[in-house]
Parts: sequence; C-alpha cells; structure tokens
Amino acid sequence: MSTSENKKRSNQFEEKRDQLIGQISLNLEQIITNMNTLNRNFESITSIGREFESVAQLWKTFQDVLSRDIPQEDKQESLQD
Repeated sequence: MSTSENKKRSNQFEEKRDQLIGQISLNLEQIITNMNTLNRNFESITSIGREFESVAQLWKTFQDVLSRDIPQEDKQESLQD
C-alpha cells in the first residue's frame, strides 16, 4: 500500500468516526431531553398523589368508624332478642 492510500483510508475513517460521534451526541441529547420530560411527569404524578393523601385518610377514618360501629349494633340486636 502506498502512503496516499493510507492517508485516504485514514481520512475516510476519521470522517466516518466524526459522523458517528455526531450522531451519538445527538442521540444522547435526545435521551437527556426525554429523561427530563419523564422526570417532570413523575414529579407531577407524585404531587397529584400527595393531594389525595388527606382525602384517602379521611375515607380510611370513615371506614374505620363504620367498621367499629357494625359489631356493636350486632351485639345490641342479639341482646334485644
């Protein structure tokens, strides 16, 4: 192989390498953008979930009160019979 062929192959290799590096950089930027979007969506979902904690606690308390009252009513009915 002559020196000019080696330089030509070297230039082709470097051009292809630079092209691939550019594509990789663009793809990594796209990944970072998508991950940031996903993170914002997770944060909004989490904040919405936190807004329902007080409502869920209220319903749990309501259920606990009702479940405690039912056995007492059953006892009273059996005493009346």
